[in-house]
Amino acid sequence: MENIKIPVATVLEMDDVGWDNGRDLRLIGQASRSGLPRYHALEDYEFLNQLSEATGSNIAVALCLGDWDKENFLRGEVGVTHDPNGWDRKSEIDLKKFTRYRDTLEKGHVDYMVHGILHGRYTAEGKCINEHEWYEYDGRYGEGKERFSEEDFRHRLDLFFKIYDSWGFKQKIRGFVVPCSLPWSEDVQRRMCKILREYGIIYWADNFKFPETLRVMEGVACFKWGHNGGKIPWDAYDFDPSVLGDIYADDAEENSCLRGTHWTNFLRFNPENNKKNVAHWAEYYKIQSEVFGGAMANNLAEGVNQLFYHEFTKMSFDGNSVVLDFSEVEKEKLECHKNELLVSFKKGITPKSCAGGEISLYEEHKEFNTYKIVHTASRVTIKN
Repeated sequence: MENIKIPVATVLEMDDVGWDNGRDLRLIGQASRSGLPRYHALEDYEFLNQLSEATGSNIAVALCLGDWDKENFLRGEVGVTHDPNGWDRKSEIDLKKFTRYRDTLEKGHVDYMVHGILHGRYTAEGKCINEHEWYEYDGRYGEGKERFSEEDFRHRLDLFFKIYDSWGFKQKIRGFVVPCSLPWSEDVQRRMCKILREYGIIYWADNFKFPETLRVMEGVACFKWGHNGGKIPWDAYDFDPSVLGDIYADDAEENSCLRGTHWTNFLRFNPENNKKNVAHWAEYYKIQSEVFGGAMANNLAEGVNQLFYHEFTKMSFDGNSVVLDFSEVEKEKLECHKNELLVSFKKGITPKSCAGGEISLYEEHKEFNTYKIVHTASRVTIKN
């Protein structure tokens, strides 16, 4: 076990992508937005592609689309916006600018996730009550007194996708991240999952309270929003990744396939200097790729797929062979599951054969090599 691991393949995720004005507006009863005290610029979107190219991994971007409402779908939507009666984003939006944003996002380096519309729940007068957009609660958050309306949840999802579809985005959104944490009640979580599945969403990343890192509920893979290496303040722009620890650690409370951050953490106050941050973050992830037990996933789907194997595979040894039993993976897997996984071996251990599947070298590292297995049986035996 010390020399062979099924690694956690990590994807970098950024909340709050899509805001126009980034400034925190809670003092005037609106949302916290991205927390960056300026308007967002084309360079902020270009950074996503630049970092993806530098790391070889798609960025999972959790979208807030209220500022993209060029058709005024939100006019008259009490509870959804800070200005239900006077809402007129159509006359405010710079279509040329946002079209360039859309085209930049569509270059294939990001995986979209649903985050929010205007990141909150509002009174009829437009004051932000709280930023738990997808459900309500009585008393203090965390007391388990959530109130959840399936009708309201569907309506908000419909509004989100109306805005999304109006721009001609081509990608089918498969992921979901709740603003400001999820409801504590598992009953509410399961009801939300059932509806998310109706909309084609099969990945939900959040601060789940169940003991395991991954749990499937109503056909949705629910997994923890990873903070290994240290939490980053949501509004800390131009964050220096050199202060972070390792994303993967054997003794960590959980090792998740998604490293949660916020868009603002990567950006400069002067957007023209964003590209200077690419090298810092690329170097951090290069270092992380050398941690035995960790890996970088090409995209969100691959990261989640690998997490199923990390969490549910039973590993045993028989002489010079390692046996991987995927019985529990088969029980838990999603409909879109692929029968392929990564396995890392310390230097000096070289797989000679793989009964029940095919094995090939995937990546070489300083102290270990990572192999890809495509299996045809629910159990494989790898001879060293």
